[in-house]
Amino acid sequence: MKRIISLAIIFVMLSAFSPIRPSAAEDIREPAPTVYKELEILDTRFWSADGGTVSLGSEEEGGLTFSFDSSDEGIVSFCGRFRPEVLSDFTELAFDMESSGRVAEYVITFSTRQEKSSVKHTPTGEESSFFVRLPDEVKDGLYSIRVDAKCESGAPVEIRLRSIIADTAYSYALPEMLNAYSVHSENELTIFEDGIFIRPENNRCSITFNAVKSFESTDRVLSWFTFSGADTGTIRAKVEDEMKNSSVLSSQTINQSGKYSFLSDGAFKTFTVYFESIPDGVTITVHRAGVIKLGEKETSCGNVSSCRWDGKRIVISGTVSNEASVQYSGSKLLVYTIPVSEADSFDLSDYSPAHTQGFSTKFKLSFVPERDHCEYFYKVVLDTEDGLMPIDTLTAPSSGTLAPVAASASSAIHGADAADVFDANFSNVILDVAIGGLCEEEYIYPAQRYMYSGKEYYFNSDVLTQLDSSIRFFDSALTGVYLRLFSDTDGRAFDYSADDTDGLSVLLATVSFLAERYPNLHGFIMGSAVNSDGIMLPEYIQSKARLICAFTEAVKSTVADARAVVPYASDADKDPFLCASMISYYLSYYKCGPIVTMYETSAEESAIAPGMARLFGIPVSFAAQSDGNAVFWRAPADSSPEGLADYYRELCVSGAAAGMHFTAVSVADTDRSDDLYSRLKEMLNGENVIPTRTYGYSASTGDRDFKGTYGIWDFTEAYDTFGWVSGGSFNTPFTASGISGDRVIRAERAESLGGSGILICRTEPSLDLSGLSARVTLTVSSETQASTRVCVVFSGGDTRAEFTATVPCNERVSLLCDLSAYEGAKKTDYAAVVVDGATDAAAELSKIELCSDTLDSEALKARFTTAGDHTYDPLLYATVIIVAAVTVIVFAALLKRQKRAKRIAAREDRDE
Repeated sequence: MKRIISLAIIFVMLSAFSPIRPSAAEDIREPAPTVYKELEILDTRFWSADGGTVSLGSEEEGGLTFSFDSSDEGIVSFCGRFRPEVLSDFTELAFDMESSGRVAEYVITFSTRQEKSSVKHTPTGEESSFFVRLPDEVKDGLYSIRVDAKCESGAPVEIRLRSIIADTAYSYALPEMLNAYSVHSENELTIFEDGIFIRPENNRCSITFNAVKSFESTDRVLSWFTFSGADTGTIRAKVEDEMKNSSVLSSQTINQSGKYSFLSDGAFKTFTVYFESIPDGVTITVHRAGVIKLGEKETSCGNVSSCRWDGKRIVISGTVSNEASVQYSGSKLLVYTIPVSEADSFDLSDYSPAHTQGFSTKFKLSFVPERDHCEYFYKVVLDTEDGLMPIDTLTAPSSGTLAPVAASASSAIHGADAADVFDANFSNVILDVAIGGLCEEEYIYPAQRYMYSGKEYYFNSDVLTQLDSSIRFFDSALTGVYLRLFSDTDGRAFDYSADDTDGLSVLLATVSFLAERYPNLHGFIMGSAVNSDGIMLPEYIQSKARLICAFTEAVKSTVADARAVVPYASDADKDPFLCASMISYYLSYYKCGPIVTMYETSAEESAIAPGMARLFGIPVSFAAQSDGNAVFWRAPADSSPEGLADYYRELCVSGAAAGMHFTAVSVADTDRSDDLYSRLKEMLNGENVIPTRTYGYSASTGDRDFKGTYGIWDFTEAYDTFGWVSGGSFNTPFTASGISGDRVIRAERAESLGGSGILICRTEPSLDLSGLSARVTLTVSSETQASTRVCVVFSGGDTRAEFTATVPCNERVSLLCDLSAYEGAKKTDYAAVVVDGATDAAAELSKIELCSDTLDSEALKARFTTAGDHTYDPLLYATVIIVAAVTVIVFAALLKRQKRAKRIAAREDRDE
């Protein structure tokens, strides 16, 4: 009983006053003592277990034991019915209860004869006691308590319930609290149900928690708390042990979030937080606080400074400490490769060294792992007479580089088709990829074979064809592409775990395959938020961190400057702050490569919202490598175009100011109307913080004479599309005979797609079209429409010019586009033709000519064909490609003939 009461004593107690802030010193009172009442539950006749048994615990353990052979769909349940308990004077129930397996969530239902009410509790660590709110509607006569525990499906479960105690405290609001006998402050302090109120003096104050959690001297401890009242100033923390030895923890800047975490080593008796430079007249309110053991601090005799993949081998560099160099000189250096799935529970005696090397104070170890390097963590040790001495912690491979943030890349969209992305002029697009429909471990349908880690995987050719088309289009339009990987097409799930070796291999094989196939991708996003399941057990979070390490290395080791993006959902019940703190610690512990932290939300909150602001500062505090930050806003389904655009404007402005890699809006669940995209385009074009600009001009349909012309794209006698690709509602372009008899490239509408059809070509290297006009000769054919709108686009990276005209259908027309007023013409990166109109409309592009009033044709041609590094002649490039292809074919045929001749000669020799 004493143990239960000591666990139940907390640092926030019920006050006799209403929960309002004190306005004067005389309002401050001592908190009332906590009152307890233990429920009589220790009788098996009162209890039943759904599909299980109920028994009294052993004399040593006490309490009741509920045993289940297996959990049905991850749920086990038991119920207690007893004499009515009148609990009107109490506020919460303390359960002394623990499970043989991991429980993700408890749902506890209280019943009277007329009323039922349920509360939820999410375990957050190795706890044997937890507190829940006692609902008001059941206080006058509690008849039964039912417990539903969510746990691992199919596994046997045993739950021990030792006691249920009612009390007048409210520690249910502090499920991860610092179990404390008291809190105190040098400042005025009062305790209300909303928290602890502290009045600063001289712009500073402090609060001390007397922790009673038991930690070892080698433990790594995460301490955290939340507060409100001040959004400027600084915070620092200090821990002190039994011997009055103190350690000052990191200093952090106060912002609107009010949520902070600190790392410390070893056991401590008190945890003190100091608030400094607090504005006048502000009262600090501390709401919650907690401590979590993250693991043990390892002793080591050196340091691993780098563990990288050079494309062929793992290369590990580091140093041995001076003391170890003297004591263990002459020992051998060993490297162990530990599978990611076993990295939290490995015993080196179960493994053999992957590499052995002689002693060196500064070492560089190089070797090839048995399987793909992403599937391992690495441990370097000294083989001494005293046994194996570790050099640093277990280390993940960390390849790649930090990708710089471009201001023009601050906007992104998810859930729109290619035409809408292009029309609205977003910098980035996020495409969903379902691995379940893409990758198989055997040949089931037409697929591309890929070897990964010594195993064959097969990637669906139909899915790849669609993805190829989308990525080629966005690459031509200078739109960055992020692939968001899910395990299936429906649930937005990401069912991969570091503990599932086969599933992890599928994920890593998919990342490696896609990164090799699309080397210009900006990055990969892990599908669902890492805190989506709400489980905050350290071992579970550590497994998530190992998955992130492997995922990040698969991305970075294939494309060095691609980004690995890890999303966190802004769910109050699944604390992203606490999850990010724990994950950042483990990423730093494993020396993971740099990640982009993505804050995902569906609520209308500012891009510098409290949760996001603190979330983005966590990696820095924990020494985890950060590749930047991003925001992902899932627009509500009932969003109006104007409301959505207005709110997204706020996100983009603050996101760009904060240097986000991208601020994304997801329109996947909305009504994606033309009005929506026009408003988004107007919004993006009107913000000075986003340098992407669109300039609108009119294209002239009348022809005129120029001093000189040069056909930069001329398809009238060609049989190639010269790098032109399609998007929107157009199918793949092909060469054909046009309406006028000349050869053209033609793009037709796909029957299943609506909206604009787009033809686009990337110009590499960039073209200088300043002072020129472009004459575009084309035909739009349609059986249902007399005329349609055509837009010719020239882009200069962060700017683009759009020349629009209404043209008659089924007639060959020339559109003149005067580029002299367009400042971005000096660096033109692509040209595009956009066709609106009927569902049966098709585009026939004959040629695009550059025209000048000052240069003759020869001088104009020389400008694009004799400028050294800036030479641009698509016909020449096409010829080179064709010649190269023919050369390859010829040499392949000759080689095949030569091999065949050798086989015949060898056969003849055997016959003789």
